Amino acid sequence: MNLHVFIYISTIFLSFGVMAWLSAFGWQNRHVHGAAAFAFMTALGAWIALAELLSITGGSPETAQFWFNGRYISLAGVPVAWFLFTLMYTGRALAKNPAFIILILIVPAVTQVMVWTNDFHGLWLMRDIHFYSYGPFLIADTLKRVPSIWFKIHTFYGISLMLAGVLVLLIKTFRHFREYRMQSALLAFGSLLMTSAAVIPTFNLLPGLRVNPFTQVLSVSALFFAWAIFRHRFLDMVPIARDMLIDNMEDCVLVLDMNNRIADANRAMLKLLESARDEGDNAFSGKLIGAPVIDVLQPWASLADAFLNDEAFSPAVEISVNGEKRHFDLRLTPIQGRGEKSIGMIMVLRDITERILIEDTLRENEERLRLISDNIPEGMVYQVDFGVDGSTREFTYVSAGVLKIHGLSPEEVMKDAGILYEQTHEDDIHPLIEKEKLAMEAMSQFKAEIRIRPPSGGIRWIQVTSLPRRLPNNHLIWDGIEIDITERKRIEGITRARLRMVDFAEKNDLGPLLEKTLDEICEITESPIGFFHFMAPDQTTLSLQAWSTRTKREFCKASGEGMHYPVEKAGVWVDCIRQRKPVIHNDYASLPHKRGLPAGHAEVVRELVVPIIREDKIVAILGVGNKKRDYDEKDIDVISILSDIAWEITQRKRAEESLKASEKALKERNLRMEADLKIAQAAQKGIIVGTKPKCERIAVDHRYQPVEKVGGDYFSFTQSPDGSLGVFIGDVSGHGLAAALFTSLLKSATDRMFREYWNRPEKYLESLNGEIGDYMASYFLTAIYGVFDSCGNNGDVEFRHANGGHPQPVIVRADGRAAFTGVSGNLIGISNTIRFVLNEERLSSGDRVFLYTDGIAETVNERKEMIGFDSGLLSLFDASRQDTLPETLDAIMENLNKFRGPCPFQDDITLIGFEVS
Repeated sequence: MNLHVFIYISTIFLSFGVMAWLSAFGWQNRHVHGAAAFAFMTALGAWIALAELLSITGGSPETAQFWFNGRYISLAGVPVAWFLFTLMYTGRALAKNPAFIILILIVPAVTQVMVWTNDFHGLWLMRDIHFYSYGPFLIADTLKRVPSIWFKIHTFYGISLMLAGVLVLLIKTFRHFREYRMQSALLAFGSLLMTSAAVIPTFNLLPGLRVNPFTQVLSVSALFFAWAIFRHRFLDMVPIARDMLIDNMEDCVLVLDMNNRIADANRAMLKLLESARDEGDNAFSGKLIGAPVIDVLQPWASLADAFLNDEAFSPAVEISVNGEKRHFDLRLTPIQGRGEKSIGMIMVLRDITERILIEDTLRENEERLRLISDNIPEGMVYQVDFGVDGSTREFTYVSAGVLKIHGLSPEEVMKDAGILYEQTHEDDIHPLIEKEKLAMEAMSQFKAEIRIRPPSGGIRWIQVTSLPRRLPNNHLIWDGIEIDITERKRIEGITRARLRMVDFAEKNDLGPLLEKTLDEICEITESPIGFFHFMAPDQTTLSLQAWSTRTKREFCKASGEGMHYPVEKAGVWVDCIRQRKPVIHNDYASLPHKRGLPAGHAEVVRELVVPIIREDKIVAILGVGNKKRDYDEKDIDVISILSDIAWEITQRKRAEESLKASEKALKERNLRMEADLKIAQAAQKGIIVGTKPKCERIAVDHRYQPVEKVGGDYFSFTQSPDGSLGVFIGDVSGHGLAAALFTSLLKSATDRMFREYWNRPEKYLESLNGEIGDYMASYFLTAIYGVFDSCGNNGDVEFRHANGGHPQPVIVRADGRAAFTGVSGNLIGISNTIRFVLNEERLSSGDRVFLYTDGIAETVNERKEMIGFDSGLLSLFDASRQDTLPETLDAIMENLNKFRGPCPFQDDITLIGFEVS
């Protein structure tokens, strides 16, 4: 056998052996980042050598060709495996993306199809290789091969991936992983050798070379990979944590491998180690990376002991730095690999010297402060740490008084500051925070009175006085004192309520007074429901006199003011009458003798009812309900005091009102008779009955219904010389004889206005306002004047109008759409300087316009619901549409009567309809 044949075959065996061993070694260390991909890549390299060996010993060209083509499984896969390995090795997340892996495997997969089906398409090779015999061996002659398009694509793709992997590896390690440069250089050089071995035969860079040198070069690459493993601890020492280290961190960080050797260190740790070198001969002076951590920690015995002895491990260590003792917080965190297996550890040292000094100072003063603060009557002293920016709260000191005020031990509050702050009344939280914020900005004292809810129940008032200051570590500290002022606030509340009730009684009637009394009591007892009943002299019947304002507004919709209730048929709320003393029901739902509630009555959860007794008889009862917590004896004291005061004021008020009522009734009767007689006499002279106008283009009809025999609504129609139709509708406030008087004045005034301003609606109303304003000191007028211009022409009709605080006209188009038109101006009669806006609307054939007074919109039904001035009013017109205008007006009045049911009209009603023919 010739020497070059021996070398050729020997290198194949060498490549196979080294690559197979590297694959096995990589698989054993697969927990290391990139080791699995490295094992796969070297396994593919071993297959290349094995396929080459099987090809040259195949015995026939066909067999040799088969095994030679089998190499392309590796030749296509090695670049992908190498690229994935470099991504994993340098910590790139892209290597774990399944979609990315599938994407880069597409070309290798297509290559396999092209290799084995080349005879059908020739896209792989235009001419295949030939084999020549060398003794018993068949050697592939690559000079005979002529590549086709896909062979070039495959080659370019593989070379690109190999070079990209080399670039990723070198950039990452040379920029970030400085201690691992030799590893990366050996790996990169080995991969570049494989790449060059593929490039040489593909591009015929060595003319006359008949064999493919890839397998031989592969053996050399394998040796470089082995060198990286044995000499530079590749797959044993890898850059596992550099991405997690930040060189400008204040904390000192060491990264250890699984054998407690140093894999990396940040700048702070290097600076700390440098200070140790300056302190003694025992300082570690060797190469840091790869050194055992115990050797490096020699200068600090306490730190080394803490690391070595798990049982004696302490997170707080004291070491000397530049001759000064410093305190550090030690943290050891394992680094988990695959299968939760530890592959290393991170050691973090945080300097806590300043904090230790502060804690020592606080401990020295704590006992002295506690002796003073624990003896403050009805009060407590505290200190709370708000952190640097006020975002955290932690009590550093609380005196024993917290137990009496808040029902919490100092230990509980020190452990969790939130449980104390959670007691703050929900209505006082935001004001307290705002005061704290202002005091923090100005670094000044703040003082606040707030309510709290201790675990024992009820509400307590506390006065908080506190002053902020900054510690050397920039933490915001509040030193404060709390004083329990609950009793003082209760007495003040009762006193203020009594004064308000007396003052209120001088200016208001009995009904509002009783409601005010209930409002005061409900506020003090935090009760949303309050009621007041008078007891009949026979002690058998109660009459409801008042509810609290909040009860009527938010809770109880049941009717009954002034209604009578037999005591014998009443439920648990009259137990105070049966027992002749205040009664508390804190669990109303469980009471067996309750008898239900009337429709619309608020749900009762708990109640407190107090009887008012005079001369051994119950004269009234006063009750409150639905406090969020149970009622107690303090609530009874408050209600008893204020209810007695309310009864005395009530008796005096009833006597005063009875006398005033009789005198007032007599005077008002005489005055009304005289005034009505004069008004009626004057009205008789000025009333002129109008008739419906006749207009060629506009059909007109109206409906009028006063609430009394005479009303305050007035309307009139006038026609101009050119055929235009003018209409005026007005509504004087109120109704009856007095309102009717002003309608007669309107008749004469509007006649004059029409003669001057019949075609200028805005000037019409301005002039009318100026003329009658002086006569309306106690009244006001809403009005509309409009002109349909012109009734005699063909085409559209223009409706122009001005509005003086009157309800907006409604336009119903021929297609059925109803909408308001125009804008409402100011009321007439309230000022002499009012100006009005001109509104214009184009009307087509079939369009209808409706003018009306507010008696329609203010119609109320049995449920206290009102038609209203918006959607309800439009719905009324929509629902009443008929073929003719008179039928439509009748339908509107009919639907209005259906809506109100038995309820009477509240005001005069006028309805005018216009339809364009």
